[in-house]
Amino acid sequence: MANTPPERGTEKEKPESIKSDAGARQDTSSAATSNNLPRFDLHGLWLKIKKATGWLAPLLVVATVLLGIVGWFESRIDKAVERKLSDEAILRKIAAHARPSLTFDATESIIADMGAAQFVKDIRVAKRKSDGWPERVEIDFTRAFQTPPIVTS
Repeated sequence: MANTPPERGTEKEKPESIKSDAGARQDTSSAATSNNLPRFDLHGLWLKIKKATGWLAPLLVVATVLLGIVGWFESRIDKAVERKLSDEAILRKIAAHARPSLTFDATESIIADMGAAQFVKDIRVAKRKSDGWPERVEIDFTRAFQTPPIVTS
């Protein structure tokens, strides 16, 4: 029964002019403060942030730890590779497996072996020009290759 109007005589009646004037003042004051702008609710925003951090904080911690572990492993691998690649013996071994090569001179002597000497049985200069330079070189290999080797001069 809160919506029923009060009975006459229980409340002092105000004159109509005061009632309408007070209502007008109330309307203008509320219109001046609201101006139809959305109200920014800091308390509601804080509650949303607090609710989101309940599940977001552990997720961020796990992601940070995982990224740290991955970064640590990558740095360890990089350091190990750098250490191996700075070793001359390792580089020679890699070059020998990747593209073996061999350098020899006109007297059939091997000058530089970069992994190919294991495949060469014999090097012979079969024919020479009049000035002494080789015209024909014969190379015997230890095994047959599917792809013939590249011989350059």
